Amino acid sequence: MIKSLTIREWHDNATQNLNSCLTACIENAQHATWREDYITSQLLIGLSGIGTEITWTDLNRKVTWSGYKLSGKSETTYGDIALFVRTWLTATKYIDGVAYYEAKKQYFGPFGDSIGFNSITEKQLSRLSSLTNASSILLYDVTPTEGRAHATSLPTKIVNELIKNKINTNSGNILHQFGTSWINQLSLNLRGMWLDYSTDAIQNLKATLDSQNAPFAVISAKISLAQIDLVKRQSLLQEIPEQYELLFGQENKPKNAPQAPYTNNDPEPF
Repeated sequence: MIKSLTIREWHDNATQNLNSCLTACIENAQHATWREDYITSQLLIGLSGIGTEITWTDLNRKVTWSGYKLSGKSETTYGDIALFVRTWLTATKYIDGVAYYEAKKQYFGPFGDSIGFNSITEKQLSRLSSLTNASSILLYDVTPTEGRAHATSLPTKIVNELIKNKINTNSGNILHQFGTSWINQLSLNLRGMWLDYSTDAIQNLKATLDSQNAPFAVISAKISLAQIDLVKRQSLLQEIPEQYELLFGQENKPKNAPQAPYTNNDPEPF
């Protein structure tokens, strides 16, 4: 069902969902819920509850998005997210873009004090930077004394420089000061902004889906003006590897499914 919302309404609902999700995950940490992969899956499910087919009433635009996660037990427990977006500029012209979020959780001491985002490494940051210019670190954090949760995103290259130059604190809180709300950034992604539109980045990110470094979660989104019929428009990510299962939204074709024959009526990109 198509939901009609303003950006502000979506943002407020998304922020409330995020706060509830992260708070519940840390409160039940004894049951292994304070893990990046678990947090990411619960967060995405919560956000999808606001709507997977949305018309932004204050922008005359709409988005349809779906989410997938690795099935079974992955080789890593990171809750990283690969985002594939196709923006339909007209009924026949589109532009593609991608983004990547590497999730990192806050670690806590026995008395609930923040220790830092200890799993961040320079080697990993370098690999992420080589994938796409639109790679970010997504920080999951809570402030128990204030009852507040945080999901902050900041460019991978900034995190790399902060760590290389040892501009950090034991709690890692300085990283939040160089970032922005992930909800803000995701809302821009779902409007076709803050993406890497280069062919190399798109191919690099597609290649990771079948690699040993496959992202835990994949988001496929298509965007257009409100008057364009998105049902008849293709997504950037038309094939999903078999190792992924649907988390929310409408399922794309599995990778080995037969494809419709090409016709001269198929839309071409710029």
